[in-house]
Amino acid sequence: EHASRTEELERERATAMHSAAEARDAAARCEHELELERAERHDHAERCAALCARAAEDVAAARRDRADEVRAVARRTRAEWDSERLELQQQAEHADASAAAARAQTGAMRATATRAETRAAVLESRAEQQAAAHAAVRDGHDRVLSEVLAEAAAVRAQLERAEVGVTDA
Repeated sequence: EHASRTEELERERATAMHSAAEARDAAARCEHELELERAERHDHAERCAALCARAAEDVAAARRDRADEVRAVARRTRAEWDSERLELQQQAEHADASAAAARAQTGAMRATATRAETRAAVLESRAEQQAAAHAAVRDGHDRVLSEVLAEAAAVRAQLERAEVGVTDA
């Protein structure tokens, strides 16, 4: 009975050792599968991180490209505005210079007209004085009087032309 009990204990021990070996094998298989799963998850996470990083780089590059395009358009627009502004400024300066020249010409024409009027008045006065003083001897002085009157008429015509020029300006 003692021997059978020893055999039974030996069998239980062998069974237990066999079960323990199977459990260790199962644990090792589980550990191996767990390691594979971890490695797979790690690889998946790295792939996802790499994809996200590439996507972020692509988005950043697209944004940089768009910003460069916007800056280029802004530079072109600014250059066009500067060119138009310069052209308008030159036109305004030309218009100012033309207006100043016209004012100067008008002033000169007025001065000429004033001198012509004064000269005409002096000549008319002289002609009247000479006509009155020489009324008795008019026959001899008709020629002189005609010259003075002709000169007065020429001055008056010049005055009229100057007045027309002043009016036109």
